[in-house]
Amino acid sequence: MTLRVTSLLMAACVMAVVAPPAQAQIGGFLKKKAKEAAQAPVQQQQAQQQADEAAARALSAPDIVPITEESTARFARALDVEIRLRGEFRAMLASMKPREEYEECKGEASMSPEAQQIALGMANISDKGTPAEMQKAMLKISRDIEALIVKKCGGDPGGWSDGKRAERLREIEAEASDAFAPSGGAGAGEEPAGDGLHGPSWRPTDEAQTDAHPYLRKYAIAKERWIPFCAAEATKAEGKYTRVKGQGAQYVYTVEEAQVLSQHCPDVMAKLNKVTGPVQTAR
Repeated sequence: MTLRVTSLLMAACVMAVVAPPAQAQIGGFLKKKAKEAAQAPVQQQQAQQQADEAAARALSAPDIVPITEESTARFARALDVEIRLRGEFRAMLASMKPREEYEECKGEASMSPEAQQIALGMANISDKGTPAEMQKAMLKISRDIEALIVKKCGGDPGGWSDGKRAERLREIEAEASDAFAPSGGAGAGEEPAGDGLHGPSWRPTDEAQTDAHPYLRKYAIAKERWIPFCAAEATKAEGKYTRVKGQGAQYVYTVEEAQVLSQHCPDVMAKLNKVTGPVQTAR
């Protein structure tokens, strides 16, 4: 009997050492949760500060123009220029003859009395003319006949492929970006020339566009920033900035920018909707 009691006492002692009382377990858990709760505001504050610092760095990029009342007016002016140039380009494409009709007209124009009269210009070149003179005369005749075809038949609808149209639209955007420059900047106060007569072979290089239109990238980024904010169903300010999820990216705006955007979104988006769609090809 004594041996059994001793064994039970030893087992109780072992259990006391191995498993702490339930009260001790609960107390430790509550202390841990209390510590985590006390640290949570600090961690949230640090995360918010880091997010605000990242937003400040993003908005300090040289090609981001702050959205103010003044820059919004310039942006709207540039959009108006792009809308006008796109309209001229669209009208030019619509005025072109269908492909079969154009080819028939071209053949008739090439054989017309006017074309024959132009070709007779070669007779005025002496047999003793130099190769350079002959080449110059032939080049002039070719250009004059081409101009005659354009006069009688309009532009060549086959010259405006999908790639050519997209290229011309990029040129139009570059020309319109000049109106986004502030007073005293490149092209300030002037609408880019857009006579709508450029042929599909007229295409400056990207480098030339950048040099000739220094506000092109700024103008493109301004479009990119306006669209997600104005298209968002709701916006929420977090810390010093308003954040909006866009397609594949998050966009940030200062409180002041958000106020300007909210006021002008309807008017600006009406213009943006006119410059973001494709221009259809000629028939």
